[in-house]
Amino acid sequence: MSTQAERLAAVQEVDLRIIRLQKEMNDIPIRRKIIESACEQKKKDFTTAKTALTGKQSEAKQVELEIGTVNQKIKKYREQQLQLKSNKEFKAMEDEIRVAENEIRAIEERELLKMEEIEKASSIVLTAKQFVEKAESEKQAELAALESRNAGLAAEVEKLVTERTGKVALVDPKWMLKYEPLIKGKKDRVLVRVEHSVCGGCNMTLAPHVVHDARRGDMMISCSFCGRLLY
Repeated sequence: MSTQAERLAAVQEVDLRIIRLQKEMNDIPIRRKIIESACEQKKKDFTTAKTALTGKQSEAKQVELEIGTVNQKIKKYREQQLQLKSNKEFKAMEDEIRVAENEIRAIEERELLKMEEIEKASSIVLTAKQFVEKAESEKQAELAALESRNAGLAAEVEKLVTERTGKVALVDPKWMLKYEPLIKGKKDRVLVRVEHSVCGGCNMTLAPHVVHDARRGDMMISCSFCGRLLY
């Protein structure tokens, strides 16, 4: 016939399984948040990329307007040139036109650089969009898997709780009164075997009489070092 300690050990094994499952269940909201945060970061990256592209397009539009302004200036110079009387005035206006044309060429070089920047920014936006779509798809799959896992864990815990009730009924209530606060506090093994006169919890060497009493299995013996129950 099993001793009280052995019966309590059976309860403890169930409790440890419940603790492990509950810990995994408690971790699920954290894992869910990590998954959702990763997806949100991809969306933020996408928004940042679109904002950068819009900025580049706005800069290119401004350069285009600058070219238009200088072209209007050249047109005005040409019209004024038709009204000039002397060669000196005509040549002076030609110089003004030449300066304006050089200004346009410089602006067009800037415009070309802006077009290249827009092309790169557009590529970044496209890539960021693809990352968002992939992240969203993966998020839905991972969240569904977590929900399924959580339901499975809950069912398993419920089954273990029922099993535990049957095992607790075989244990002396006095032992349970001692055991319950310990297992709730440590969330780990609190009833340990004595092996080679050593506590299975803290590995400290026990007095001979403690070893003897613990091995009987019908007395509640605690380790004087760590407080765990011994058997």
